[in-house]
Amino acid sequence: MTGGVSEKYDLTHPETKAAIESGQFFKDLKKFNQQGFLIVCENVVEDEDGKPVEGYGVKGIQFNKSYGFGRLADFPDMSVQLVYIRNPWGQGQSVW
Repeated sequence: MTGGVSEKYDLTHPETKAAIESGQFFKDLKKFNQQGFLIVCENVVEDEDGKPVEGYGVKGIQFNKSYGFGRLADFPDMSVQLVYIRNPWGQGQSVW
């Protein structure tokens, strides 16, 4: 996909961490999703030479692959925020 404006957020960056802690990051994601923006995420893992590493994180997210956001839900009474992502490399179908 080309031709669009893109933004990248590093979840380890202090400014992004502050937005996450304040709740603004999730509010922004919900707003972007409602406006129809294509939102993707990736778990970037590299070796000491900067080359991509193959493998999976503890929750089954494959390293260095992109995942598309489906839905976002906020349950403030329970202090829970959920992001439903599509895993094109997964097996079967899941329900959130």
